[in-house]
Amino acid sequence: MTKDSPDTATTESRPEGGLDAAPDAVARARAEVEAARETLGRWESEQATAQAELEALRERSGAALLDDPGSLDEVAGTISRLESRSMLAGKAAEAQRLRVMVAEAEYLAAEADALEPDLAAVEAALAEHDAKTARLLAQLERHEGRYISRQEHDRVVSQIAWQTGGVHSPGGEVGPPRSARMRNRARKLQRHITVLRELAAGRDPEPLLREWRTMAAEAYPDCVRGAGALVPTPAFLRSVDHARRRVDELEQAIEDLPARVEARRGLADQEGAVEDAHLQWLRARETELPRELAEARAHLAALESAGRGAGEGADRGAGLVGPSPALAR
Repeated sequence: MTKDSPDTATTESRPEGGLDAAPDAVARARAEVEAARETLGRWESEQATAQAELEALRERSGAALLDDPGSLDEVAGTISRLESRSMLAGKAAEAQRLRVMVAEAEYLAAEADALEPDLAAVEAALAEHDAKTARLLAQLERHEGRYISRQEHDRVVSQIAWQTGGVHSPGGEVGPPRSARMRNRARKLQRHITVLRELAAGRDPEPLLREWRTMAAEAYPDCVRGAGALVPTPAFLRSVDHARRRVDELEQAIEDLPARVEARRGLADQEGAVEDAHLQWLRARETELPRELAEARAHLAALESAGRGAGEGADRGAGLVGPSPALAR
């Protein structure tokens, strides 16, 4: 690369995902996502197996009891164990889904971090190029006189290039200035970083596409596009929405619980019955629900932290959308 062609900076040869800029951090984050998903798969499989066994036993329990009435306690115990096994595996899977989300957010943040050095290099090369251009234009004006402003020159040349894709004249080809390619590269990198930060924070970057007047294919980096992406954008946002719904559901359950306890107690009083198992379960939920809500909120806070992380201030005026109410809790 010569000083006269700074637009051929080495950042152009780096892969879009920035893996060679920070291979260890991105590779570690990717491995964490894959490991978390593997653990989730095991718990989901455990829950599905227990549920299938439970449904099969319930289906055949009637005939089995008719054939062997003495097996009632054994069948009831097996059903109870399978119900507990399915419920516990489901709770483990629910907790692991939140851990998967955090791992995915940290991976997206790592991808954004890996692009920062590329952006810094392009911006430095562009600043050097602009400074040299200013010196040369000043020298030309001193030699030839001020026949056209630099801004007007850039506007005219850019307009010609936009309309014609470059034109030929006796003096050679007239096209966009070299700095235009560098500015485009810097803008593309900045947008990729901004999109990754937004996704990591659990926010939909769609409003930014409208603001930038561009398409997802241009604004989204390859690491979040396509079936081969580790964290495809729609799937990631769906998982964030799932966590938000989980928090909302738990809050609603806590709000509704006193009325449910009171209604069940009133029913037991009318029937003159002692406190039944369902009422005991509702009372237990009075203790369990706040703990589950605290865990869900903690995971959302971890997700927000992973998304924001080292990226605070990285937007540089790109106009980020505000945090969602769920993440702001």
